[in-house]
Amino acid sequence: MKALFHIDERHKWPMVQANIKNMLAETDAEISVVANSEAVELFIKSTITLEDKVTYYVCNNSITQRHLDRNDLNKKAKITGSGVVQIVKLQDEGFRYIKP
Repeated sequence: MKALFHIDERHKWPMVQANIKNMLAETDAEISVVANSEAVELFIKSTITLEDKVTYYVCNNSITQRHLDRNDLNKKAKITGSGVVQIVKLQDEGFRYIKP
């Protein structure tokens, strides 16, 4: 099972985090999260908790548009050129799209 969580609004992070924890508790799913728009701010100089078993992608276009420093990115997150392109790539790899 492969799941892709898309987050583009900061206030939805607690819901995404809860969904991920619930999924990990019941399955051995491969989980990815793609953050774009304002949600990229969650991964810059933040105190959010990121799960070790999850791959996190942060949109470079959104980082650039917000004039954020890539050096401040959480070490567990990966920068991807375009968040929406990464979403399509993951869907092509069999990930199912979830947007809380």
